[in-house]
Amino acid sequence: MSKLTGKKILIISPRFPFPAKGAGEQDRLEGFRQLKRLGAEIKILSKIFSHQDKHQIEEFCKKEGLVVDLIYYEFDKKKSVKDYLARIIKPRLWDGSANEYASKDTKQAFEKNILDFRPNVVWFEFTYLWPLYRIARKYNKKIVVRSHNFEPNHFIQEDGYSILNIFKFAIKFINEFISTRSVDALFAISPKEREIYKRMGVKKVETLPLRSLSKLIGVWNQNGVLSKVPLKAFFSGSTYNVSHNKKTLEFLLKKVFPELNKREFTFYVIGSKFPSNLRKYLSENVIYTGYVNNMNNFISDMDIAITPSLMGAGMQQKIFEPIARGISTITSKRGLAGYDFVPGEDLLIADGATGFVEGLNKIKDVNLRVRLSENSLSKSKKIFNQDRLDSIVLDTLRQL
Repeated sequence: MSKLTGKKILIISPRFPFPAKGAGEQDRLEGFRQLKRLGAEIKILSKIFSHQDKHQIEEFCKKEGLVVDLIYYEFDKKKSVKDYLARIIKPRLWDGSANEYASKDTKQAFEKNILDFRPNVVWFEFTYLWPLYRIARKYNKKIVVRSHNFEPNHFIQEDGYSILNIFKFAIKFINEFISTRSVDALFAISPKEREIYKRMGVKKVETLPLRSLSKLIGVWNQNGVLSKVPLKAFFSGSTYNVSHNKKTLEFLLKKVFPELNKREFTFYVIGSKFPSNLRKYLSENVIYTGYVNNMNNFISDMDIAITPSLMGAGMQQKIFEPIARGISTITSKRGLAGYDFVPGEDLLIADGATGFVEGLNKIKDVNLRVRLSENSLSKSKKIFNQDRLDSIVLDTLRQL
């Protein structure tokens, strides 16, 4: 496999992914590592919040061998009346995520990096960084975009339907439609979203799964699937101040867990910022663990992953991580996002509270769990293996 030796890639990223706790942050960090490992000379221009420790991030980058230029988020700064007026007359910048990259300071930092680093390719993490595209084109740089989700759908599902949100959805859709059609290549995070971008007229779009999954393939219990009582099932949400995680947690606590035999299951809830109003649903067999620093150790003793997908776009790691590890998984069809996992063979699919209760009772069968574990692991090795993810990136960049 030919490498990217001699190629310079300037990566533009939102909040620098350190510490990399969430799925998106882990994906971005693995993306940095992947391009560097493939031989490219990379430099990262990344935003950071004022409360982040800039020195700590720079030390982390030194250890990783990453060259980084860190700039602070603009929305932390005090705005003038002129700033607000400039935004009002440009409807596309009513999208706050995009407006962050339209500021004078951000554009100057970006242009300086292009002039100093002289990259062959500019790689944008997230589609809403489009206000910087014009500068990249000014210097005839190839533009590659990594889409973490189809932003309009993600927004409306997370924030809900209202007159204001429908208006915001329209602005985000217009931005997505106009900006992505002009890029040289786009990596969608799922087959489902790849089809959306193709219908929108993006000239080159490929599916690039979560880049952190390759390291998790088969990392589970060395003892394999066990026959025991009670079975340990877990639900993992990185943080419950995210709408889709909170809604799913509430669904499980109120409608699923109470319907199951307490002697047969113990349920574990992982993630930070557990809602105080839901603590009354915890019990001796419904346990909140908080954020887990060492997931490998924690998950080694688990038997089942229960991961409903009620809302949210993109590729939800809480669904695909246990699948890649080889843990028997029950999820929703929408959560598969077009990936080729077969219901009943690779995993179980459920719909509604009754479906998840029935699925958990069904998955008590150790023979079924053995089959699901073996099949999901085999399929994950084909879809998420590192060589395949590298080939997707290499083949696309070679064609530019």
